[in-house]
Amino acid sequence: MQSLPGCNLSGIFPVLWVNENQRRKGLMDEKTSLLICLGASAAANCIPCFEHYHKKASAAGLTSEQILEAVELANKVKSGAHLVMRNSIKTSMGQEAPDSSCGCAPSPKSCCGS
Repeated sequence: MQSLPGCNLSGIFPVLWVNENQRRKGLMDEKTSLLICLGASAAANCIPCFEHYHKKASAAGLTSEQILEAVELANKVKSGAHLVMRNSIKTSMGQEAPDSSCGCAPSPKSCCGS
């Protein structure tokens, strides 16, 4: 496994192991859990996490289409949060933020909606 700038692999994998072992409470089916993990990995820009969960998802029978849908949804939420943060920073610095309806609220112009 290659080392990525700014990515502490020694810190990632123990967390993945602990979380997977604690998850076995039966409240969520494995495929749903893996889709959430894949989306969170993509939103966090964590390549090693995504690769880890992608292997598990493939072994569990998830299709490429299901995985891509989870990743695309995560990226919509991430983009919306980024836009709101950017506008908040501009406002805090006394700059005029663009008028945006993106606050992840359901609306026709929402960046987080489908």
